[in-house]
Amino acid sequence: MLKRRLKEPFGKAGLIVAVVALVFAMLGGAYAASNGGGKATTSAKQGKQGKPGKTGPAGPAGAPGAKGDTGAAGAAGTNGTNGVSVTSSTEAKGTNCKEGGSKFVAGAGTTYACNGEKGKEGSPWTAGGTLPSGKTEKGVWSIEDRRIVDAAMQLGVTGVKVPLSFPIPLTEPLVEGNVHFINEEGKEQLGVGNAVPSTACTGTAAQPTAEPGNLCAYETFQSNTFAANELIAPIAEGRQGARIQFSVVPPAGATVGEAIDVLSTGTFAVTAE
Repeated sequence: MLKRRLKEPFGKAGLIVAVVALVFAMLGGAYAASNGGGKATTSAKQGKQGKPGKTGPAGPAGAPGAKGDTGAAGAAGTNGTNGVSVTSSTEAKGTNCKEGGSKFVAGAGTTYACNGEKGKEGSPWTAGGTLPSGKTEKGVWSIEDRRIVDAAMQLGVTGVKVPLSFPIPLTEPLVEGNVHFINEEGKEQLGVGNAVPSTACTGTAAQPTAEPGNLCAYETFQSNTFAANELIAPIAEGRQGARIQFSVVPPAGATVGEAIDVLSTGTFAVTAE
């Protein structure tokens, strides 16, 4: 028994350990030999760095940040200096203003408002203050009245007078034969039921005209009135105006005591001889 143990001092387990140790010793020696005599070295070679890539597209905008706290109030500013009042005075005729004027002073600044110089005397368009020969002046008339029908109105003797004033007097007075009433239809009203085309008044109510030495009255609207040449008369010596005496004509069927509107509007033109 003792003899067997001497022959196998380690037993089977010891034998296995010995074999493993021998294998590692051999491998270690081979590794050391392949690396220059047993010295362990590391031979990992680093690759060459590549070029930077292109810049990528911008990313989406981030969400707005939260509102910051209100800042502290700033310090109060200093008071401004008092302004300078403007004073004015009359500037006499002289160097600064040839015809005089006003002087204004504000601190170190001075300015002047000078009167205009007298211009040359002009010559009037109307020599002697009258309408030149062949020139025309124009005007308008209007009746807006409300009347009560009475017996006189029914008999046709009630009238309304309307003046036609000439701003510039005529040199030669109008004569009765040269006054004309043009009705709404554009015809010259010679009398009741007698209207003809006019040779002296060829314009319109919108553009009234008159032959030299004539007055033309153009009616634009009428209600319950009537006028004709014979109802126009020169006034103020026939140089400063004329008047039309409109007859008030009640509508058919109107009775005494009934109220009616009396209306007439129009334009006129007068041309100097």
